[in-house]
Amino acid sequence: MPTAESDDSTIEARAAYEGVPRKLAQNANGSATFSASDNAQLPLDSVLTSGDGTRYRVTESALPTGGELVAEIQAEHAGTSGNLAANDTLTLVNPSPGIGSQATVINMDGGTDIEPISELLARLWFRKQYPPMGGAVHDYMAWATEVPGVTRAWAYDAWQGGSTVGLTFVCDGDADMLPSTTKMDAVREYIYRHKDPATGLEVGRPAGIETIIFKLRLKPVQLTIKLIPDNSDTRAAVIAQLTRLERLLAHPGSSLLLSQVRTAIGTAPGLVDYTTPLDSDITSQSDELITFEVPQWIE
Repeated sequence: MPTAESDDSTIEARAAYEGVPRKLAQNANGSATFSASDNAQLPLDSVLTSGDGTRYRVTESALPTGGELVAEIQAEHAGTSGNLAANDTLTLVNPSPGIGSQATVINMDGGTDIEPISELLARLWFRKQYPPMGGAVHDYMAWATEVPGVTRAWAYDAWQGGSTVGLTFVCDGDADMLPSTTKMDAVREYIYRHKDPATGLEVGRPAGIETIIFKLRLKPVQLTIKLIPDNSDTRAAVIAQLTRLERLLAHPGSSLLLSQVRTAIGTAPGLVDYTTPLDSDITSQSDELITFEVPQWIE
């Protein structure tokens, strides 16, 4: 089995062989509103740009109603850079008669980058440790993390009584790791029925089982830390260590031990010494997920 020291091509090839193909980057999709006169038409493939120059194309357009026109749009290139917040502004590259030159985003999400090799390796290890069982609790976790953008998932048997499975997940690569309604719907649909990446056969939740997908609450933790030496490199190294600790050990209803937090900070490359007033474990409730904010640095 590949390890973290294996090269990317080895990990990717073995994962594909085991039925865990690497998740490719996905284009962001959504909709936006334009001001429009009666009977105005917005041509398909019309190009829009965001404030940072990211380009989008119109994929579907309705007729104007009440002075507004709603169009479906898609980012030209795959990746998280295509995601936008509601009420962001897009500008038409080539104005269209009767159509306002600017559009207001209703929603624009679903854009994901190619799966990091470390996450692919984690899914490969999970599949080897927990082989598919046709609807066991661990299958729901594997299915959820096969959906682009989903990085961590947790499933619970008899969540609301017999014949129910509770499922929750996060998308660490997004600005907000808590999933959007669109992403929750995508996971729900995938779990209902999809083609197994290894066999191509239709798989999904067993008949008679209800999947209850719920959203977690985040428990932000901001540590206060004094670093020796204190510079941009050691700060970045500590943040990376805390993020790694969070990704590996934090889960709903978990505790991060004081010793684990101290070890994560103390082993940051380039750090000679540090102090922090943290003196107890960090705990979370069953519907909470611990996440580290950028520390408050003591100079």
